[in-house]
Amino acid sequence: MPAGHRQWIEDSMDWLLEEFGPELLAQPILQPAELIPADYDRSTDAGQALFARVCERMAIDPSSVDIRFDLTELSEQLPADLLEQRPTDAYLHELVQGQFGLWRRGTDRNLIRVSASLLDEPEVLVAVLAHEVGHEALQGSGRLATYRVDQEALIDLFAVFAGFGIFMANAAHTSIPDGSDGSDGSEARQVARFYLREHALSDSLAYYALLRSERALPSWHQDLDWPVRIRTISRLHKLKEAAQAAS
Repeated sequence: MPAGHRQWIEDSMDWLLEEFGPELLAQPILQPAELIPADYDRSTDAGQALFARVCERMAIDPSSVDIRFDLTELSEQLPADLLEQRPTDAYLHELVQGQFGLWRRGTDRNLIRVSASLLDEPEVLVAVLAHEVGHEALQGSGRLATYRVDQEALIDLFAVFAGFGIFMANAAHTSIPDGSDGSDGSEARQVARFYLREHALSDSLAYYALLRSERALPSWHQDLDWPVRIRTISRLHKLKEAAQAAS
């Protein structure tokens, strides 16, 4: 992002507004208590119901995409051509350690695969599904060229634009056992789940709020984890000050 991630966020969000119009942007931001049912039971059926709700927000017919909760093996998380190019265990571990979902084109229908372990974390599951269904909305529709170097980051941003910003920002990273030094893996390290990191997702939420003419303290700010909340509110204040100064 030669111009800096904040300029990229603003330019890209403006492009999404042109592509999808103001109707999607104007829909209420999705909040965990409203999207995830109180009787969510961590089953595959419950996960498929969340998938259908994500599809509905993004105007995707859920029956037009296959969904599987079966990403469990390292080799299954990568396309065959990548496995053939650099098949070293260390490289593959570094490449997929933060990958929890996968979108692939199919002959009849495209396929989304998600880690079965995410059924235990419905808020994280929604965030990962939002990214993967975003592939369908942008790449499956032909709106986004596959050769763009920022395609994955743009799909993260689309998830924010479509109202999933709270889920994306709160699930931006996770802790996994390290074990890279030959230890028993009891030490944990932070791993990014998405291509936009927590800071960039906070800035994305702030610009999203500005486009929606949200007040300085959006009603949904309390659903954000504390670090994300502080950064989002701070950036939104600066954006509003800049907009007022320019008017």
